[in-house]
Amino acid sequence: MRGRRELLGKAVEVVTFLFAMFGGFLAGIAPPERASTFAVGFGSFLALILLLFLAVIAKGRFSRQRRKIWLIVAGTLAAMALVSGLVYQQKRAEWTFFYPPESEAEEFLRGTDYQPQALADKEQRGLSVSQLVADYGGPGNRHLIWSEDSLGRARTLLTLLFLSLVLSLAGTNFCLVELYLATHPEKSHQPTSTNAAQ
Repeated sequence: MRGRRELLGKAVEVVTFLFAMFGGFLAGIAPPERASTFAVGFGSFLALILLLFLAVIAKGRFSRQRRKIWLIVAGTLAAMALVSGLVYQQKRAEWTFFYPPESEAEEFLRGTDYQPQALADKEQRGLSVSQLVADYGGPGNRHLIWSEDSLGRARTLLTLLFLSLVLSLAGTNFCLVELYLATHPEKSHQPTSTNAAQ
């Protein structure tokens, strides 16, 4: 029972540390509008699940072969984080816009595909996305520019890319912490700042 509590405590500590240190950054890059609250909150729970899963697998003595496997897992997750981050950044720029025009007052989601008439208006008049949205009456009329399905698809894909980024970053950190503690066992017995304060 004590071992389970320690395992849970360690996973919660890592997630808490990750979101305390980088929560502002993660909230800042989360998908805009209502999707951001969901993505950050859901991401923290999924990160905890992933870390508990990895901790259960990691339990036990780390042989040289096992250390190699964990290094490969950490490297794979780090590569996933890099790819997810780059793709997310590209798609976020593609599927969001700032409004009102010529400002960065507020960021909104846009759809993946234009309605035919809206696309024709944009191309014929050489409008930016923000200017097109203004011409159609503002963000409340986005359904006239992109279909509801298209807007929903952009929201879902951005959320999935964001979660992939958060989970791969959390997993990489956890794998490397586990490897460090396995190769420096004296460090794992030192009280953490949380435990020392109690």
